[in-house]
Amino acid sequence: MFIDGLAGKLDEVGTGISDLPANLCADDVQLLAKVNAELRILLRIADNWAKNNEMHWASAKSTILSKHEPEHALKLASQPIVVRKTAKYLGVQIDCDGIANDYLNTRISRAFA
Repeated sequence: MFIDGLAGKLDEVGTGISDLPANLCADDVQLLAKVNAELRILLRIADNWAKNNEMHWASAKSTILSKHEPEHALKLASQPIVVRKTAKYLGVQIDCDGIANDYLNTRISRAFA
């Protein structure tokens, strides 16, 4: 099963950070939105795509990165998604601004140790 179709559907929206609505790598999907309203749209597209392709999202493994708690719970596959300030994505600790500074500084100091 390829997720190229999902990438195309998300790209049609024309929203996201710098008009890039998602990063996709194998079975990992990172939706990118500036505001919660955009994220709701991207989540709805991802949810519909999964239903149409008889797939299920692992909502329990999903995370929303945000500096602030959203007013209304955001859901994927009818399940609320946990909101955190940092998370691990493809083995790298990230936050809302990209690679988390603490993680990056630790990796750099280990490289020069």
